[in-house]
Amino acid sequence: MSEERFIRLEDMVGQLIGMVGKLAASQNEMRQDMENMKVELKAEIAGVRTELKADIAGLRTELKSEIADVRTEIKSVDSRLIGIESHMFRYQHKVAYLEDKSAEHDLDIHMLKQQVG
Repeated sequence: MSEERFIRLEDMVGQLIGMVGKLAASQNEMRQDMENMKVELKAEIAGVRTELKADIAGLRTELKSEIADVRTEIKSVDSRLIGIESHMFRYQHKVAYLEDKSAEHDLDIHMLKQQVG
């Protein structure tokens, strides 16, 4: 091998070693960036989980309060319905009484019409 070829070959090997070094440095930088991104992502996920847990706890509290309000309203409506039912029972008896009385008076009116007419 000639001296020129040897020098050229040595330069090419030097360039190749430099390129491999740059590639390794670039890979290390990418790995470090990925690790940093993983740490940041884990922190964000933890924050989101904390927020979600707080939101869920708040929603549970609100739902329990609303359910309690609905139960109170249902009890109120139930007591009103009981009152209405008792009034309806008395009302039905009054209507039946009035129907009986009007039937008696209809007969009296019919007989009077026949006597007059």
